[in-house]
This record gives sequence, C-alpha cells and structure tokens, in this order.
Amino acid sequence: MTNIFTFLSPRCGGNKNKGDNEMGKRNYKKKVILIMTGLLLSKIFFAEATELHVTGNLVETACTIENGGSYNIDLGEKIPSFRLNSSAPYSDWKNFNINLIDCPASIKLATVTFSGKPDSVQKEMYANSKGALYAANVAVELQQVPYGINVGNGKSLSMTVGYLGRSTFKLRARAHGSGHATPGRISAAVLMNLTYN
Repeated sequence: MTNIFTFLSPRCGGNKNKGDNEMGKRNYKKKVILIMTGLLLSKIFFAEATELHVTGNLVETACTIENGGSYNIDLGEKIPSFRLNSSAPYSDWKNFNINLIDCPASIKLATVTFSGKPDSVQKEMYANSKGALYAANVAVELQQVPYGINVGNGKSLSMTVGYLGRSTFKLRARAHGSGHATPGRISAAVLMNLTYN
C-alpha cells in the first residue's frame, strides 16, 4: 500500500509586530500539535474491530499432453523370431514423441518418471506380458532420442518448456530378445508420471 501525505504551509498576513508574530507562531504551532494530537486520540478512541475475509481458489498448474495422454506404439506385426535369437537380437526402432502443449508461463521444466514391470533378465527393459499368446524371452527396450539412454523402470528425464508453452520428449522403442525367443504377441505397459517446476 502507498500512503501519500500532503503538507500545507499557511502564509501569515497583516502588519503585526514581532511580538504578535511570535505569539502567532507559537499559537500556530500549538494548534497544529493540538489538532494532530486530537486526530490521533480520536482514531484511538473510536477504533472498531473489523473482520477481513480473504478467499481464493487454488488450481493445479499443468501442461496438456497430446493424444489425451495415451500412446500406442506399434513395434511391427511380422518380426521374425529368428532375428531376436541372432547375435543382434532386436527389432527396428520405432521413434515417437510425447508432446506437451499449453503449458502455463510459470512452468519452466517438465520431468517425466517412467514406471513399469522390469524384465527378469534385462532389468533396464520392460517385461513382455505373460501367457500362451505372448512371445517368451522377449523384452521391450525404451530409449531417449538421440542420446540412446535407456529409460527403464524408475528412470527420469527432464526437458525445458519453451516460451510458446511447448515441450517434447523424443523416444524410441523396440523388441529385444534375451535368448530362445518364441513367437507370439509383444505387449508392455509403461506409465509416465509428469511433474513440473
């Protein structure tokens, strides 16, 4: 709050002698002091209690995730089983982006933490679903692009949010054999938990 104080300086008029002037000055000073004191005393004397009610609404600050926050990554319908049993036991990479849009200006950094069931053999990868219809001894590998960093269970990545309120996590995935891979479906679920700073 800014307080503005205005000070007024009255002019003394008329032909008064020095004694009158001195008396006038003394009286003036007394009047000012008395008036100011009177105002202060009046404020104290007539003070009343006042209730102040402050209300508001706190909302979550977050970005919008494209695709409604759900992504289906197709690794391929015809991956040869012998390929996952070779000396280079993996399928081709499938690149994809996780796009954050409409981020508030207050958000400067987005961090994603990955979670899912790790493979029993290759711990930094995700386990394939179990069952008669699913491929055995196959894991799903997930990496950050272009650095080739595996983002397995518990790993995190951070990206800055641009001035347009957008940020992109560039990722890629592939099937990876762990020995004696058998034909069948490949399916792994990975949860991405986003936090903002």
